[in-house]
Amino acid sequence: MAASKKVHRRVIPWSRCFWVLIMVFGNSKLTHGNDCDGTRFPLLEQNNPIIKCAILLDDDLKFPRNILVIDQDIYVIDKGSDLFTYGERSGAIHRYKREGGLYYRETIIEQLDDPNDIDSHTDDNGQIWIYFTARTGVFRFKASSSLTDIVTEAVLTNLPTNGWHKLVSMHIFSDSLFVHIPSASDHCESSTDINSVHFPCPESSNGTASIRVHTITQGEVNQEFKTIANGLRSSSGMTSINQGEHLLVSDNGWDNVALETDSLDYQTTPSDELNVIDLESSSSRSPKHYGWPYCYNQNTVSPPYAKYISNCDGYSKPYSELPAHSAPLALISINNTVLVNLHGPGLNGRKTIRLEMDHTRETSNNPKEFIKWVYANNQISRPFGIAALNNKELLFTDDWNHLLIKIILNEKI
Repeated sequence: MAASKKVHRRVIPWSRCFWVLIMVFGNSKLTHGNDCDGTRFPLLEQNNPIIKCAILLDDDLKFPRNILVIDQDIYVIDKGSDLFTYGERSGAIHRYKREGGLYYRETIIEQLDDPNDIDSHTDDNGQIWIYFTARTGVFRFKASSSLTDIVTEAVLTNLPTNGWHKLVSMHIFSDSLFVHIPSASDHCESSTDINSVHFPCPESSNGTASIRVHTITQGEVNQEFKTIANGLRSSSGMTSINQGEHLLVSDNGWDNVALETDSLDYQTTPSDELNVIDLESSSSRSPKHYGWPYCYNQNTVSPPYAKYISNCDGYSKPYSELPAHSAPLALISINNTVLVNLHGPGLNGRKTIRLEMDHTRETSNNPKEFIKWVYANNQISRPFGIAALNNKELLFTDDWNHLLIKIILNEKI
């Protein structure tokens, strides 16, 4: 990638008010204070008593995804095109800088091919690098760069992402870069017959539907990797828990099997999942297999594979089951709490759930509803990215409505 030049610098217009389904735009600016100064977003506040206020930071994004906070700067991935359109190179990274009480949005990199995730790493010299994923790999640039000096460099390239799922996710903890390569299919079906499946499914052996870890040594990413988990169809959310001893990952179950099987209910099958990967034990053993595409829910054999396997005894059960098609796409860990955005369009999605840590060093596997993402008249909302400014102020993106929102809670997490 070549150096990216300044695209535009935009003062965020703040006097915007939401009226049911109508946006009314003004021309004044918001003085963004430490509390609830700014354009309020009452459609979110009124459904959630835990929220002190919701502030609309931007409603002019295209298809915003994940968020990164470094000091007072906010970085937002914008895929550009919609969820089902790929390869248009319309993605971008925006940076929101706070100057004199105002946030300024700067488009620092553009023409990206399906960007999705973003994280940071500090090298041995104290330089902060911002890592992001695009369809073909993982890239990075220096966080301290001015707009005219930003230069991206490839970290990992030629990732196998040409199938059903094309958005790469990642997570960095200490000197480890975790990368999830999504599955190339829905349930390892034939490309010519959706009711015909491959057994054994070749995806674990060809590098998809898996999580790999690369070490970062002296600021450089080792091209060699170790696979630490297989059988994960679409793990869009990853975060370290228990001081980095475990990796908590979300996974989205298959979409189409229930539609073709009279015995299954699409509204309830299959459950989406949270899985806990023990990083210490995974370093010294073969990677565990978390079931896809052979098993679903609490290790029930998937109907297309019943003629090949009789049980799921050799596969890891999910740590926690989530509602079917709720689409857990982003999650973070704050102190002893994990927050997960459920992006699904139906009633199973459109919420943020909360899981508490317990004394066994794992999360409680009984998540509770934290934020309802329902605006007015059941208007479609799709929470995606989540980040924390601190333990009382959270940032969210809503890709369906092109929004970046700051939420201030009544109590600290």
